[in-house]
Formats: sequence, C-alpha cells, structure tokens
Amino acid sequence: MHQSHNIAWGSLLSNLVLIRENPVVTPRRTDLFPRDLPSQAKSLTHFARTLVTAIKTFSETERTKYASPADAALYPPTQANWGWALYMYLFYNILLSYPELHADDQYQSLGCFGKLLGRQMAFEHWQEKRRIEWGPYQTQEPGATIRPFSDIDALHAHLKKWFCVLYSHDMMERMLGRSVEWEAEVIGTVGLLWRFKTEIVTDGQGGWIIRFI
Repeated sequence: MHQSHNIAWGSLLSNLVLIRENPVVTPRRTDLFPRDLPSQAKSLTHFARTLVTAIKTFSETERTKYASPADAALYPPTQANWGWALYMYLFYNILLSYPELHADDQYQSLGCFGKLLGRQMAFEHWQEKRRIEWGPYQTQEPGATIRPFSDIDALHAHLKKWFCVLYSHDMMERMLGRSVEWEAEVIGTVGLLWRFKTEIVTDGQGGWIIRFI
C-alpha cells in the first residue's frame, strides 16, 4: 500500500469486512462493510489524520522549491481533479489488500465500486475538456474492459500520481493563502465509500466539523 510507513492503512482495513451477498441488507449485495467495532471512530480518525499529515508533509517539502506563487505557476500541472484523485487513491489502496477480488474483475460487483463510478460521472466534464490522469482508465478505448489489477506495478505508479495530485493541490492552495480542510474531505470520502457513520457538529467557534461516530 502506498506510503504504508506513514499512513495507518491498517486502521482503516481493520474496520472493514468483506461479506458476499450480505443477507442483512436489502437487496443483498457483496461489499466491504463496517465492522462497527467499539474503537471504530478512534481508529478511523487516526487513519484520516495520518493521511492528512502525509499530504501536508509532502506539500511543505514541495513548497520549499518555490519562492512565490508566480514561481509555482511554472509547476507541472496536475490534470486530475483532486477530489476524484482522493476517491481513486483510497479505493485502490484498500482493494490491493483483497487479492481474492482481483481475479475475473470480482471487485466490480462491490457496492463501493458502484459509488466510485457514480463519482466518475460527477467529474466527467473534466474528462471531456482535457486529458486527465485517470490511472488504469487512461489508455482504455470507449467501451473497453478495465482491468487495473492486471498490472500491479502500473497501479502502484498511479497511486503515486494520485497522491501527487493531492499534495500538489495543497501546496498551491497554501501559496495562494488558502487551505484545504483535508480531515473533513478524507472523513467524508471514507464515510461515503464504505458507509461509516459520521456526524456534523459545531466546532465551538462558529463553524462546523465532520467526524466519525
């Protein structure tokens, strides 16, 4: 898994379980479901914060190469939408830990894969306007069968690219005097992909935060 020495992927994985044709949901579906462990909120928050720290650390390192936003304007552009990159980065890192789903494209039967496709539709206008780093989707002809797990080395390379999109976006926002609420973005994306329970509460300072429950 990408950046496994910095990102607590195990804290996310330990809260997921693969259930085929789950009889307790209607209609039955195969998916990665929350385990609903007592420690779920704490361990998922830990995962989110380690990912955020990794993004910011790489962002800060990259930022030292540029003296001003004008200099950063020469930075090689990241063509992928950062929100889409976050979905792809999370989804494929987790799926790498389920090799039993790689054969015969079994992972495509997962409910979370359907959500990923739904997000893809939301970002389709980007694809129409310019060439985007879609990762395993990049060189596929329309209607072609997509098999990202047929070349694990290539998939790992794309994980690095998606991560680069994230920290590059953070770097540019910082240089423009803005910030990204990464913890909220990660929590929201993880919660949506795998149906972890979240809530939105006041932060005590007139704002709002999202957190796992």
